[in-house]
Amino acid sequence: MSEHPLLIKYYDGLVEELNARIPHALSGDAEAIHDARVATRRLSAMLNVFEPQLSRGLRERFQRGLKAFRRALGPMRDLDVMIAEFRRLPDSQMQVRDFLLENLQRARAEGRARMDKLNAPRLLGMLGSWWGLREELKELSAGEMLRQSLSGQLDDFCRCAALHVSPSTAETPQAVELNPHELRIAGKALRYTLEATLADGVAIPAPVIHSFKKMQDLLGTWHDLAVLSNQIMQICLEEELALKDAERLRACLTLMRRTTRRAAARLENFRTLWRQDGERLRQEIVLIINQNPDAPPVTPING
Repeated sequence: MSEHPLLIKYYDGLVEELNARIPHALSGDAEAIHDARVATRRLSAMLNVFEPQLSRGLRERFQRGLKAFRRALGPMRDLDVMIAEFRRLPDSQMQVRDFLLENLQRARAEGRARMDKLNAPRLLGMLGSWWGLREELKELSAGEMLRQSLSGQLDDFCRCAALHVSPSTAETPQAVELNPHELRIAGKALRYTLEATLADGVAIPAPVIHSFKKMQDLLGTWHDLAVLSNQIMQICLEEELALKDAERLRACLTLMRRTTRRAAARLENFRTLWRQDGERLRQEIVLIINQNPDAPPVTPING
């Protein structure tokens, strides 16, 4: 019998959700695309934590299936977010709004066509490797491995956050390249391992959940706006607006500047929140790492 039935149940649920969502995601359903993509990321995080103790063949086959779906769904999710953002533009920006929406919807149709070419049965077959991995996971010291991984991921996230808040504290500040995307990815890795630790029965105080979710939401919104700005620039280049339509180019660049400022504001909000709560959050997660793994679970992180 597994020593970690709650953790196994958590991963079973992710696999079941992914299998249920994939057909709808491949048909273009925006909500299913989002849910399936998140499930692939959480399951990939599981592989990263337990990689040293899992059979290489099973692990790699499962990971290939996850990656193939994620690579197909990722661009579609980004397009869905951008389309929703542009649709919120006021009628006073109708001309640039409709122009950009037309380009994004065309890109989404092309993405759908690429997804139709996926060998979905073969990829779903790869996900069947879970059942072998599941049996191996039952035999591992899963709680200890989760807490070890949590410790390393906490260090990575705190290091990245500290650099963004106070880059001058680095030993060689002139060599430091601040990368918000690296910070966001480190935060995601930490969040997914926190979720798995919680699912394993370790109590996580509500303030930790709320503080960390605020930080993740700010970094997620920064990413969406940064991708949006980048997409506007790409469309301007692909449509050769500098040569063909200078007035539309000016409207697009004005919108891009606004979007870029909004993205920068989210990063600044993250920095403010980290200055206020970062050290307290770090200390509380350290306590989680060291606490009794048999403590009762609490409500999981959502969103």
